[in-house]
Amino acid sequence: MEDRYIECHKKLMELSWRVIGKSRCNLSSLGFAWNQYSIMKALKPGESLTVSEISTRVHRKISNVTPVVDFLQDQGIAERVSDDKDRRVIRVRLTEEGINIRQKTMENHYSFLNGLYQSLTEEEMEKFLDIVAIFLEKVR
Repeated sequence: MEDRYIECHKKLMELSWRVIGKSRCNLSSLGFAWNQYSIMKALKPGESLTVSEISTRVHRKISNVTPVVDFLQDQGIAERVSDDKDRRVIRVRLTEEGINIRQKTMENHYSFLNGLYQSLTEEEMEKFLDIVAIFLEKVR
């Protein structure tokens, strides 16, 4: 039975890496790396977050988030602003252009992701979601 477990693991990892690879290629064609996209996506229109808050939201170390925020700022997508209540605190927010870029990029990427799964029938999707839910529950 152990061989079956290994086989399941290998197939799951193969699927995961293929989807991740295709997602990264799509984002690259849009001008973004995965980490840039995830941070841009984490910044919701109208909100401002500290780098620490962004770090928590995207599950990355602050030292990995700061250069990406620098990139987004250099591209005119995000800007750093002083906190209204404590000027020592610096927050990051999307610019107006950044809000538009974020929306277009997310729409394009979601469309791309939908295309990956369109070949599945409704029944296959239900089976897939059921199996994933079972597995997620078991690996809690």
